[in-house]
Amino acid sequence: MTRRILQGFLLMYLLPVWLFSVSNPSSPKIFYVIKSLFPETQKVYVLIDQNSLPGEKENIARAAAQNKFKVTIFPVDLAADISKALREIPENSVVVVYNSEIFSNKSSKLFILKKSKEKKLALVACTEDYSRSGALVGIIPQASGKTKIVVNLKHSPAYQSKFTSDLVQQTGIAEVIR
Repeated sequence: MTRRILQGFLLMYLLPVWLFSVSNPSSPKIFYVIKSLFPETQKVYVLIDQNSLPGEKENIARAAAQNKFKVTIFPVDLAADISKALREIPENSVVVVYNSEIFSNKSSKLFILKKSKEKKLALVACTEDYSRSGALVGIIPQASGKTKIVVNLKHSPAYQSKFTSDLVQQTGIAEVIR
């Protein structure tokens, strides 16, 4: 009986945390890609699940310093926190959305994508779903341990001229959605 309770606990609480922590590319990789694609950027805004922040905060700070970015982190606990954060982010900014359950929720995702389009934000996401749905850049972890970079210009036509074939080749972009 005790063994089943322990197994249930592991499946209910630890497995989801493990799945979401594994499904994000490393912070150094995220910030390196941003620096490669947006070299003029000096400030990056980060939306991250409140529960993931303690384990990721130092990595974000280190990666930002290596790439000479100033970073503002918005820890998100509730859907209302997303709205508040997006109100504070200025137009034409680069915003990273780390993968977590709260951001994977359909209504949260649609809200983030809508506000990003309205404010002309360069949205950098860590899931295939976000990149297919409208995020400008997807940095997607693969089973092999590598990351796949996807650029979606379908919903961000203002960036068409920026992503030349030379830039696509230089930065290792795997797919451009037009």
